[in-house]
Amino acid sequence: MKAVKNVIPMPGKRAGSTGKKTLPCRQDEVDAVPFGSGDWKVSDVPGLILRAGARSKTWRLQRRIQGRLVTRVLGEMSAAEARRLAMKEWAKLKPKPAGGIPTLEEAWRRYCEDKDLRPTTKQGYLQMLGYMPEYWRKRDLRAVGEDRLGMRSLFESMKRNRGPMLAAYTFRTLRAVYNWWRRVMIDLPENPVGVVDIPPTPSRDWAMDEEALRRWWAKVRNMRPARRMVYLVMLLTGCRVGSALRMRWEDVDFERRIVRFSTSKTKPYSVPMSGWLERWLREYQKDAVPSEWVFPSPYKPGEPMASQIKEAGLPGPHALRHTARTTLAQLGCPIETAKTLLGHALSGSVSEKYVTAAMLVEPARPWAEKMAERYAAILGWEE
Repeated sequence: MKAVKNVIPMPGKRAGSTGKKTLPCRQDEVDAVPFGSGDWKVSDVPGLILRAGARSKTWRLQRRIQGRLVTRVLGEMSAAEARRLAMKEWAKLKPKPAGGIPTLEEAWRRYCEDKDLRPTTKQGYLQMLGYMPEYWRKRDLRAVGEDRLGMRSLFESMKRNRGPMLAAYTFRTLRAVYNWWRRVMIDLPENPVGVVDIPPTPSRDWAMDEEALRRWWAKVRNMRPARRMVYLVMLLTGCRVGSALRMRWEDVDFERRIVRFSTSKTKPYSVPMSGWLERWLREYQKDAVPSEWVFPSPYKPGEPMASQIKEAGLPGPHALRHTARTTLAQLGCPIETAKTLLGHALSGSVSEKYVTAAMLVEPARPWAEKMAERYAAILGWEE
């Protein structure tokens, strides 16, 4: 009779098994796995896999979330440690149930993604989200809606730390985000921003009178050509600084005498090029740096000039937009024409919504010329 040798049982395929390599999460079973035998599925811990490489045995966790396989590498450790960590990570990877209540941060970001917002507007909204304390950003919308006393306290705190205007802008955005979600989650509490007295945005008397314009020009006329031309474009068109700085030469049509602003707060728009603007642009173009951009960056080749420009002793660039609108009002320019020149939406009334703004560009030309001639007279350009 032959002697029976002691045989060490191998993990994995057992009698009646399907042939898949599996093992229980026990240290003796792990130790028995041969090096280089590949992946072994752990039978009693969901998603846990042992990888037997040529020289080491490592663990990883896998879970399918909304059709996508997500993997977490756990590394080398004992079977007991792998079990504890796998159970913890498995819970974290659990997909949110359909219809779950999002956190304020999730709701805010979803609002910015799904709404048809301009890139600059979206950037501003996300920046306001950053002003919210982390404690509030991580709370779900229901908890946010129920904590009305805390909402008032948060507003007062933000006014002290960030200033009343920034607090007001942030809470207006919060109100819009919450209302947008409440349209589909009708069981959410009433909008908690209602308990806050948000101060109205005061009108800004930024327009420059004749004397202020002369002081402004005394500084601007001595700037380097590119910076001076930026200010002249904003003065003679009333455009925003971002629209001016992102002008391409293809947007400047000298033949039709039209300037197109492809970057705008609302949507791209065109304005007539006054004689004075054409004269300044042609003079500037003679010595301009070769580039697709009218105002190329002096530091980053191929990119436009930075959008933030601020000169000591000068009002902010947006003051030129206020000055243009006020000047047009002084000249008696019709409201629809003034809106066309400044790229404002024609949406103040049902009648305005019937107007096609692009067809008002040429009729607006006399008013662009009148505004430019007024500036020329005040600033002494004829001399």
